[in-house]
Amino acid sequence: MPTDGPVTEQAREIPRTIEAETAALRARSARRVAIGTVAVVLAIGAVLVWRLGDNRMPAPRVVIGSEPRPARPDPRPAARVPASAWSTAAFDVLSEPEETDRAFLAPFTLSAPYEIVDSMTFRAGERRIRLGLAKGVRRGDVCFGADGLRFACGLMGRASLANLIRSSPVTCHPLGTAGDGTLVAQCFVNGTDIAAHQIRAGLALPEPGLGGTYQAIAEQAREAVAGAWNGGWRLMDLPDDKRDGLVRPPEGPRGGDPTRTVEPPGADGDQPWAKSQ
Repeated sequence: MPTDGPVTEQAREIPRTIEAETAALRARSARRVAIGTVAVVLAIGAVLVWRLGDNRMPAPRVVIGSEPRPARPDPRPAARVPASAWSTAAFDVLSEPEETDRAFLAPFTLSAPYEIVDSMTFRAGERRIRLGLAKGVRRGDVCFGADGLRFACGLMGRASLANLIRSSPVTCHPLGTAGDGTLVAQCFVNGTDIAAHQIRAGLALPEPGLGGTYQAIAEQAREAVAGAWNGGWRLMDLPDDKRDGLVRPPEGPRGGDPTRTVEPPGADGDQPWAKSQ
């Protein structure tokens, strides 16, 4: 009888061949998938790098219709300004700093507590303010009354200023800066001009040559014999250190010469209060 050995061997080889081909096909498919995954990852990375690292590139702009074009420069030369029209005014680089500072200083508001220095000067924190457009009695000034007796008009000036501003906000309009750094300003409290208040109280005088409201107020104070006008604005002639309150004014019979006084400004007739008593 014929044997079936070779047939059996061939039959056994067929599944093995199919299994090997299947494994090879799976390996090729896996490689393709891996390569495709790597390609996708690289593509995504390239897109991210482009979006994050080169985001300054302008996006394409789609224009629908027409848009105005920028105007072309005029080829004609500009008209020349004749030399006769040039300004030849001198530029004073050494002008007064007060005027220069005043142009750049804006109004400001101060808050309590205040330190009253004299009838026209006070401190608020680090700022020292002196009321402008008028001059008042100084801290240690001594005035003569109509009866010939002396009274501390300098102390009255301080008290008048302190009672006016108290703890209210003070709004000031700068006028300049004094040589010692004191800011000169026109100041108001609750709508009241502080310098005008001191003039009305007879404790300050308008600056010489200053007309208007201050002059009228000073005349009213003179007629009402207010403050220092009680004795015709006659102040004891004291050294500056005593007038500034650095030295206590003399007292008693030795307290200065009552016949030697300081006349008010404008006693020669230039001011409205220089009238015969």
